[in-house]
Amino acid sequence: MSIVVQFLVREDGSLPPGMTAQHIAVLQAAGVPLVRATPMPPPVAGHAFIEGPPQLVDGVLRQSWLQIEVPAGAVNPVPQRVSARQARLALHDAGLLQQVDAFVAQQSPAVQISWEYATEISRDDPLFNAAAEAFGLSQQARDQLFLVANTL
Repeated sequence: MSIVVQFLVREDGSLPPGMTAQHIAVLQAAGVPLVRATPMPPPVAGHAFIEGPPQLVDGVLRQSWLQIEVPAGAVNPVPQRVSARQARLALHDAGLLQQVDAFVAQQSPAVQISWEYATEISRDDPLFNAAAEAFGLSQQARDQLFLVANTL
């Protein structure tokens, strides 16, 4: 199994807030591909979407979406907490774990310790949401990560 490291830019090719051309140059020099965001497909009853591996479309790497089944009768299928193991596995499956680890490595020692020794991750966790924002993940994509994590 290979791990995909990528950086998500907006659908129009622009950078997420806080990112500069210098950041992109460093990522590209490290061999990290730029992947254009693609809108999540419309909702389908009983299903959710998670980010899949990037797809090459007309010479441009684009974000892809995988459809997963959501348990019947779920009132709010998005769990508000998952174990740290589940969160890391979901991030790995989405090709984001190395990016998150690199993001955390740039934070304060207290934040790094919190990430390393957390037993669970909350949907409203400031570090999770800061990393998701830095990677350009929408609220729907964040929810999808928690949906997938809950199944692992």
